[in-house]
Order: sequence, then structure tokens, then C-alpha cells
Amino acid sequence: MPFLFLVDDFDRSYDKNMKLKKTLIILLPLILSSCGNEEVKYYQGFDYGIFHSFVSWTYGAKGEDFSNEITSYLERLDDLSDPYYPMAGEANLFSLNESSDWVAVDPVLYDLLKTATDLKEKTEGYFDPYIGKLTKLWKNTLFGEEEDIFPTQEEIDEAATKVPELLEEANSFSLSFDEENKKVKRNGTAHIDLGGLVKGYAVEQIEKIMSAHGSTIYNINGGQSSVGLGNTKSGKPFTVSVMYSKVEGENTFKFKEKDTSGSGVYEQQYRLNGKIYNHIVNPKTGMPLSDYSMAFLVGDDSSVIDAFATACMLAGPDKANEWSKKYDFYYSLYKDKDGYTDFVSESSELTAMRANG
Repeated sequence: MPFLFLVDDFDRSYDKNMKLKKTLIILLPLILSSCGNEEVKYYQGFDYGIFHSFVSWTYGAKGEDFSNEITSYLERLDDLSDPYYPMAGEANLFSLNESSDWVAVDPVLYDLLKTATDLKEKTEGYFDPYIGKLTKLWKNTLFGEEEDIFPTQEEIDEAATKVPELLEEANSFSLSFDEENKKVKRNGTAHIDLGGLVKGYAVEQIEKIMSAHGSTIYNINGGQSSVGLGNTKSGKPFTVSVMYSKVEGENTFKFKEKDTSGSGVYEQQYRLNGKIYNHIVNPKTGMPLSDYSMAFLVGDDSSVIDAFATACMLAGPDKANEWSKKYDFYYSLYKDKDGYTDFVSESSELTAMRANG
């Protein structure tokens, strides 16, 4: 997914640990100055988790800092949604993927799984949490464990021979839910992977925590691919600039009280024989290929637009336009042109938000 970078007055030395290049930049008005209403205090916090990404936040609130509440929630969400390691004495996504029985899960994981299945239906299967084995196949094939060592065409072709079986396995898979007892059961042998949703879901839940504490002035950087934006202290809008544009500032937007999400091929990709192989697997083909290189979405629910960002990039402009009207979000879609984003289409509402429009 593309990444979002929050620029403010704080020390962001922890960003130096991030190896991935930023794809989206958000330029923030100075919402954390000490002048103005002294009843409001301003805080910042961050946590490392949620699929090995930094999540950071800044906000203004009357009362004490509640960053510990956010951190505790994020760490629990990360443990519960982990498809690689079990939790001690408690079920998580890993243990669910290893079971064919009814499994009692924490209400947080239960809601996350319900949200994922609902979004699978809404996106007509272009967002599919059941392709975990396909995602793992291509992650291991394309990127492996050693940096800067990429596969040959023969190795890619060999991996592709496994796609039909794994695709059929995912297509025949479903989940059953026991609402009263918060139990979940896998029907089939596919594995669940929530990587395309959990960061957006995390941002949405942090916004609910902000709201519960009466905070309306905030920005939330959800792993640099999902961002939640409230108000600014000055009341001015945030400025969001999409990177990988050939001309700096070419795709720049202004808004507030909205969430953003991006999905793209530029962060984890490998170019071979005129094709861009990347970390986003198309659930319709089982291949890590897309005709479009990036989708940028703006909406009111970070969970929804996180899933739809992937879906719009894979499905293309006709479906993106249809879904944006049906599910109340704005989109901007791009193709790749010599390593840069080449604009394709976008919602008229997002066009009106262009800073240079």
C-alpha cells in the first residue's frame, strides 16, 4: 500500500527506522501551538505494531492524555489479528486458521472478521480476506527473506502453477458466526489474512476513542497507508499530496474531518519483462498484478475506504465510480507511466478538493 507521512513540529526520529519510501505526504497546519484556548491540551503518541507499521497520533483534548488507552488497544488488536504467531492462552487469527472447529474469539477479533466478510461482499470479492495462502505464496516468491534478491521468470512461472488450486480453495471458503457466544468457524481450508483491512480498522477505532474523550482536533497516521483527519486548531483544512506524481504537487487536495486511504504498487514491487509484480494479489486472478498502479480514497469510515482502495485499484474506474456513489467515498485512480502515477479518473467531489484546481 502507499504510505502517508504526517509533517508537523514533533521529533520524528523513529521514522528513520522505516525502510519504505513515502508515497503520500500530508502537510499539517500547526494544530499544536500553545496559544488560544488554554483549556485544551495537546498530546502526541505512537506505537509500533499493526502488521509491523508505526501508528502515530496528535490531538487536542480537555483533560489528561489518553494515549495509553490507544496504545493498549493497538497492541491487543495487533496480537489478535496476527496470522503468523499464536497468543498464549487465547485464540487469535493464527489459531483460528489452524482450526476447523468453532473457536471462541475476543469481541475485537469477532468484529474485525465480521467487518472483513461484509466488505468482501460489498467489494464484490475484489477485497478478499480469504486469500491468505495466495498472499503468502507471492510474498515468499517475490520478496523472500533476503533483500535485493529477486526471482527469475522461471520461478514466477513455477509459483503461478500453484495459483488455480489455491484460488479454488479461497473461492469455496466461508466463515460462520455465532453472535451470542462470539464464536467463529472456518468452512474450508483457506487461510484468513486481514492485512488489507486492519490498519484502516485501527484508525477507525482510534477515532472512536478520540470521540469518546471529546477530542475533535486530531490527526492519526495509521501505518502510513490510512490516515484519520479531524479538525485543525486554526480551522483550516489539511493539505494532502499524492507522491509518485511526475510533477511535484500535481495531485494535491485540501480537506478536513475525513479519512484517507491509499493502495498502490510502488512500495513493494518487482519489475520484470514489462510487468510490475507487487504485494497486492488480485483475488479474481490469484496473481500479484494490476492494470492500475494506485488508488487514493477519501471518506468517513477508514475501515471501508481501506478495503475499497485495494478493490478500486484492482477493478478499475468503472467499478470505482459505481462504488464511490453507492458507499459514499471519493476516489482518484492512476496508472503507472515510467515509474510515476499517470492520472486516470476521479470523483467530481475530489476534483473540487484539489488545491491546484
